[in-house]
Amino acid sequence: MLTGVKVADAMTIKPFIVKPSTSIQDAAQLMRDKKVGSLLVAEENVLQGIITEKDFVDKVIAKSMDPKKTRVSDVMVKNVTTVSPNMDLFEAIKVMAKSNVKRLPVVDKNLLVGYLTSKDVLSIQPDLLEILTERFHIREMDRKPAMTEGECTNCGRYTVVKRKFDKLICFDCLYK
Repeated sequence: MLTGVKVADAMTIKPFIVKPSTSIQDAAQLMRDKKVGSLLVAEENVLQGIITEKDFVDKVIAKSMDPKKTRVSDVMVKNVTTVSPNMDLFEAIKVMAKSNVKRLPVVDKNLLVGYLTSKDVLSIQPDLLEILTERFHIREMDRKPAMTEGECTNCGRYTVVKRKFDKLICFDCLYK
């Protein structure tokens, strides 16, 4: 299901970038000021990695590391999945879904040229986002064994249901 829309048509062309030597504190302040959840890490337009809010929590805060002394290079994800600006947007969404990521750096001839996020996709092709969100929904369902798919005992609809008092109840009926 190719869309005819290229990654280059949807990507952010001026993503926020930090150097690997940037302190975690400075990176966090930039993310706060720019209202973004991640930063690309690059030197001279060559992608080195990516750092996200989750990295701050998992690798800095949870380990009581000093954000003033800790460098982005100490905690960034170095093995980053990328896409080409010429790739069809549908193919890029499949890469996001397969890699369980919401963001993809866009690289052309080893140079960083942009950043594709799920928000970018939503603004261009909202129907493609269903592919990505379905993947995350399935992953969430695996973490919540109390929920499953099945027929609602109350309304008979086949959908996501939750077990309550030995009955399977859909969310519409559960919260009526």
